[in-house]
This record gives sequence, structure tokens and C-alpha cells, in this order.
Amino acid sequence: MIAFLCGLVARYPLTGARVVDANGAPALSVSVDGAGQVVSLDVHDGRIHGIFAVLNPNKLGRMQAKSGNGA
Repeated sequence: MIAFLCGLVARYPLTGARVVDANGAPALSVSVDGAGQVVSLDVHDGRIHGIFAVLNPNKLGRMQAKSGNGA
């Protein structure tokens, strides 16, 4: 997993990383090569079962508005 993430960071410029609330769970909001996205992990029993990324600007706009208000 670490090697995969390091490969992504080396290949694509990541900026503006911050932890946000996504559906009641922590997630990472980041800009990748200029496009915003939110990434969250599905963890059960200490193991990652899924990685979810939201890139839809309509959904991200609502999240940015919510986090911008301090909520």
C-alpha cells in the first residue's frame, strides 16, 4: 500500500491535503494534478476492504461548502 501511494505522489502533483468529514468518517481531501477529490477507506478488523474516491464536482462542491462553514 505504501509503495502504491508513493508511486502516485511521484507521478501526480498532490496539493492542499486536509482531513475532512465524509459521511461521518474521516477522509482525505486533496487536489491531484489540479482536480479536487476526496478519498476514504473502508476498514474492518484493522484491514482495508475498500478505497473510495469521489471526483464528481457536484458532490465535492457540497462538501467544500460544508467544511468552509466550519461544520
